[in-house]
Amino acid sequence: TYYKKYIKKHGYDVVNLDYLYVRSYYPDSKLSKSQKEAYDFFYNNAKKYNESYQSLFTQSMLSVVFNRHGDKKLAQEMAKRIKEKTLYSDEMGMYWRDNTSGWCWNERPIETQAMLIRTMDEVLGDRESVAKMQQWLLKQKQTTNWNTDVATVNAIQALLAGGTSGKAKKGSNEEQFKVDSPVLIAPSKITLTFG
Repeated sequence: TYYKKYIKKHGYDVVNLDYLYVRSYYPDSKLSKSQKEAYDFFYNNAKKYNESYQSLFTQSMLSVVFNRHGDKKLAQEMAKRIKEKTLYSDEMGMYWRDNTSGWCWNERPIETQAMLIRTMDEVLGDRESVAKMQQWLLKQKQTTNWNTDVATVNAIQALLAGGTSGKAKKGSNEEQFKVDSPVLIAPSKITLTFG
């Protein structure tokens, strides 16, 4: 099979992590036998090489994947290791010194901070850190900019989804978000995602 030959040559690959992350949004979607075999192979490979993923973005994404797959202990350990590297100031909020630009879109500070917010919110349930991390995002908009459309979308999603206390009432088909004064209502079928 192709993926086994590929992985023997490459060990681990971020593209495989992207696949696992996308699959994590559809846990109830059935896989054929060969698809399940490939998924399990890539998932177990990610577990085996989890410390080899060096960027904050990929470490954060992997933590979310493990959490959604049910490996909560491993996900939390990874998220805590990521959080240990944070810096904080009253002016800038919570951020990472290593969150610097690289060649790929997933090595950009805004997209990375948005994924980190997802991790702290979803894996650790750390609302206080999420609020401090959102402060950094807003400060970037104020002092420089969110330099791409993708960065802007990810930042807005992180500000709305990360740590949102405005969940809809049980039985309602809507989500409510308060942004300054007007209440925004979104149908519950809309899913806020990062990527």
